[in-house]
Amino acid sequence: MKFICLPKYTEKSASSRYRTFQYLSYFKDYAHIEVYPFFDNYYNPGCKMPFFFKLKYLTKRYFKRLKILINKRDKFDFFFVEKEFFPFIPFEKLILRIFKIKYVLDYDDAIFHHYDDNHSKLVRLILSKKIPSIISHSKGVITGSPYLTRYAKKYSNNVIEIPTSIDLDKYPISKIKPESNKFTVGWIGSKTTSKNLRLLIEAINQISNFKENIIFNFIGFDLSMSSEFKHLPIKFIEWDGHKEADQINNFDIGIMPLEFNLFNKGKCAFKLIQYMACSKPTISSPLESNINVDKGNGNLFAKTSQDWVEAILKIKSNYDSFIQIGIKNKQTVIREFSVQSNSKKYQTFFEKISSQLK
Repeated sequence: MKFICLPKYTEKSASSRYRTFQYLSYFKDYAHIEVYPFFDNYYNPGCKMPFFFKLKYLTKRYFKRLKILINKRDKFDFFFVEKEFFPFIPFEKLILRIFKIKYVLDYDDAIFHHYDDNHSKLVRLILSKKIPSIISHSKGVITGSPYLTRYAKKYSNNVIEIPTSIDLDKYPISKIKPESNKFTVGWIGSKTTSKNLRLLIEAINQISNFKENIIFNFIGFDLSMSSEFKHLPIKFIEWDGHKEADQINNFDIGIMPLEFNLFNKGKCAFKLIQYMACSKPTISSPLESNINVDKGNGNLFAKTSQDWVEAILKIKSNYDSFIQIGIKNKQTVIREFSVQSNSKKYQTFFEKISSQLK
């Protein structure tokens, strides 16, 4: 079997790192593969570029990907594509049909809502049908959450759900949190997801007034937003891929607040999986994926500011019992949300695709 991986970003970006790059060693065990990200290391999600510079950069990336498709299409069985071939380019299906491109799609976000729920009427008019169109023309679709699975199944009969997973080798047996008189509530994320933490400003302010010795660690936070959280007991920590598990091990609770919108409905609850891999109890917004990841372990959910305050204080005051929930969380990850447990699913799906194309 031979296929080409087309992630959206390089390994520097979490979505591509966890959906593609961490599986490459497993892919190489049974297939010949090549990897070509759409964006290179120069580009970071959420970065701002002058319009004409960005246009020039994107044009080069579009032509580079098109060249790969044309030159490689007859030398490999199919392309494994993260999200889409050409972001924000219309008539993608037409391009793929002209060059007879065979491909499998992978979704860990509801990117279709960037188009069909866009504030621009022009974008909605031109691009709202783009993702359904390329899904219907694909040989198969891999999704990361139930919401994405239901969407993909509207347009394809060959859909498998494989949750975004962690590599157990990078999340060894959880370490005991360093001794401290502070109770640490932790979040890990990126610049693009930091906006969800605005939901907690009122709750954090209330908690800080209680003098409960509770602090908040925000890892990977967009520091341009830090003024909105001034005077609150928050420590902003730079994300370090080599220390990720150690950073989470310093938490007592892991949190995942999410705004209730169409795009977030497709989220894969990956932050929760990371916390659970470190045996931490979690609190999250009650979206479907977050509830699904809990698997009945007893983690808490919060919607309003008062809910968040009560949930944090409940775990703090009953921490011994929530330690047991953290232990169950770890076992759930080992069983259902690890690369080691899910890598075989990719192989079986790809082998099925390859056999259908012969």
